Amino acid sequence: MGMFNSIIADLPCVANKVTARGEIQIKWQSPEMRSGEAFYLGDTMDGIMPDYDNVWIKTDFICEACSPRTKARDDTSFIKVMDQHRHIIFVRIENGRILQIISEDDFKTLKTAGYAVG
Repeated sequence: MGMFNSIIADLPCVANKVTARGEIQIKWQSPEMRSGEAFYLGDTMDGIMPDYDNVWIKTDFICEACSPRTKARDDTSFIKVMDQHRHIIFVRIENGRILQIISEDDFKTLKTAGYAVG
């Protein structure tokens, strides 16, 4: 597994009809720009690959709202791989800027020409 960057945002849980702070792991930038950096809605990403700029990107994320957590020995908690619930979302990137993140259901209501799969 290589290095990646992330988007931190309030993400839609379609199972529970809520939003929860979560992370979208991305590899939409050139490899030399992948450094474990975190981006937020409205941020501009340098080095975005042309296929992922000025499009909606279909991706998914591990949902913090509906994935059950397991308690560790040190009283922290984590989500086991086998317990991960993932939801499909669409991220709108324009000129390298993260403009919008919506659920798959909301995307279906848009009249859009196409998207990239990330």
